[in-house]
Amino acid sequence: MDTARWQQLSSWLDQLLELAPEARQLRLQRVSAQDPTLGRELEYLLQQEADSHEFMAQPLWTATPPGRAGSEVGPYRLLHPLGEGGMGEVWLAERCDGLYQRQVALKLLRSGVADPGLRQRFGRERQILARLQHPHLAQLLDAGVDQHGQPYLALDYVEGEPISDYCRRLQPPLETRLQLMLQVCAVVSHAHANLVVHRDLKPSNILVRADGTVKLLDFGIAKLLDHDDPNAAHPATEIRAFTLHYAAPEQVRGEAVTTLTDVYSLGVVLFEVVTGHKPYRLRRHSDAEWERSILDVQAPRASALLQRLAAEPGAPRRALLRQAKRLRGDLDVLLEKALQKDPQQRYSSAEALAGD
Repeated sequence: MDTARWQQLSSWLDQLLELAPEARQLRLQRVSAQDPTLGRELEYLLQQEADSHEFMAQPLWTATPPGRAGSEVGPYRLLHPLGEGGMGEVWLAERCDGLYQRQVALKLLRSGVADPGLRQRFGRERQILARLQHPHLAQLLDAGVDQHGQPYLALDYVEGEPISDYCRRLQPPLETRLQLMLQVCAVVSHAHANLVVHRDLKPSNILVRADGTVKLLDFGIAKLLDHDDPNAAHPATEIRAFTLHYAAPEQVRGEAVTTLTDVYSLGVVLFEVVTGHKPYRLRRHSDAEWERSILDVQAPRASALLQRLAAEPGAPRRALLRQAKRLRGDLDVLLEKALQKDPQQRYSSAEALAGD
């Protein structure tokens, strides 16, 4: 079993193991009806779990080998890791062939992963980045294949922090927060105009630099609308390629993804930027509960959430109530429209959201 397949199965197992036996069986039946192969694999793993609590104790792939810092990838030398996800690793690297000096964010396939599907997605990200040029986008600088046949992408190295962390740390006024989100909407609109849907908009992919400018990162699971069938739903095994907390209902259901999917994710990010909190209040923290909230729970009005938080012991009551008053009215309505479960009830575009 390859890494990507295990990650997909693991996500479904997390959900199923959270449920009571009757609900678990019903969910498994629905999964099997949509994807019989996935259903059989999950049923087998659930039976193994019932037989032994140690069935997931052995790792299915090895960790990144130590000592990779200092090695060379094409004309670049790896300095230290910046982060990693299901598809790739990102390293701070420097040009080392003597042509010129520059530090870059070098994106590589994860060590030990040889899944051709991931290679295809990696190539698609290169294709997408090459067609996008925007001041609020981390630009593609170079691409190639190293001496071991591994592809790499060299992108602008962005020194910044996630937009949610930036707002939480500096507590900027509401107008500043909205100006940051207007920058985000501008670059997302640019991507949509070039027939690209990001599909994974979240604070960690939206960095704010020291000068207050925004940079959008990571088109690793982006979708090219002119290359893909716009009406094609994603199979159940692809559902967790995105980040669940910022996903739209249609992503959770495995349905067709459009520019309106990004509009929903922009709404979630905007809600968090102006309130400091995600829109859903969970009964317990699990993937299954997040999925239920995204599909079935109406997000509260942002002003109402802040009013409720202001009533909690030790909360900065006056500041929260003052912020709630600023959000009441137009911004409450704006967020409610962006977070509609039905894509057709949302803003028609990121540009329309920015206009309001």
